[in-house]
Amino acid sequence: MRTTPLPGFSSVDGTRIYGEILADGSVVQVMRSESETRRSIRRVQELLLLSLPLLLLLGLGAGYLLADRALRPVDQVTRLAAQIAASGRYRQRVPESPGTDEMARLTHTFNAMLSRLEQAIEREKAFALAAAHELRTPLSLLQGRASLSLEKPRSPEQYRQALVEIAHTAEDLAQVIEALLLLAHTQSPFDPKPVELDLLALEAQESLEGLAKERQVRLVLQLERAPCRGDPLTLRTAITNLLSNAIKYGPLGGRVWLRTRCEGRLAVVEVADEGSGIPPEQLERLLQPFQRGIGTQGVRGAGLGLTLVMAIAEQHGGGLRLQNVPEGGLLARLELPASGSC
Repeated sequence: MRTTPLPGFSSVDGTRIYGEILADGSVVQVMRSESETRRSIRRVQELLLLSLPLLLLLGLGAGYLLADRALRPVDQVTRLAAQIAASGRYRQRVPESPGTDEMARLTHTFNAMLSRLEQAIEREKAFALAAAHELRTPLSLLQGRASLSLEKPRSPEQYRQALVEIAHTAEDLAQVIEALLLLAHTQSPFDPKPVELDLLALEAQESLEGLAKERQVRLVLQLERAPCRGDPLTLRTAITNLLSNAIKYGPLGGRVWLRTRCEGRLAVVEVADEGSGIPPEQLERLLQPFQRGIGTQGVRGAGLGLTLVMAIAEQHGGGLRLQNVPEGGLLARLELPASGSC
């Protein structure tokens, strides 16, 4: 033992000593054999060596169960996707996980994708049925007129009249097919180019001068610069369709306005006529394929013009709006994202 106690830890002859000097000068010492400390450490080491594999196994099992529970929605999504791919049953949905974690967002997003897919497929099916019906009608007319003309000998004038009717029907059929091809083209990617909508509007007006004279319609141009980026061919087709509709379905001898301008970040094309307008409940219907307004009987067309314009607008990140104007007539407004120089 030391003759002078020292504060703190010290070791003497295998004994661990801790000393503390109190305020009155007295000394308190605590001693313990180092061999007992080593035995305690050894026991702890042995206990750890024995329990570590068990703890590891328990940890692996718990981790597996938690991972299986957490990834179960992913497995459900995978199985459902495989079932849909194999059977084509796109109306199925996965059970949505509760909460707001990643799995809940995954199942919700997957179901939302399936809902959008179902809407697109149903829309395409309805469009295919309508297209088949619209194509069948002129084909039936062609077949019927040709068969009727061949039943018995006829005069040259009768043959000529039959050929004129066949030519008109074939022209209508060609317009439907061309519109369908353009609609399919709007689903394809394209390389956008700088476009001046006012110049395209001027080209559309020039191409429809003959129709305007036939209908005795006066075209009023109010063209301001409206630059954007897109496909010039399809955008010119969209403007031509809007202008053609206004000329054909507007009043005989009336006026049609064609306007282009910039409005903030939008490049706008407006076409307005002096007709009686469209009932508000019919405006949305006219944007559907093969739909025509009331009072358009006798005017040639397949009812695809506005559908094509809307598809072209959506292809370019824009939209088409129809509205009745207070002064009378219908206003068609094509809105597209303007380029930086607008």
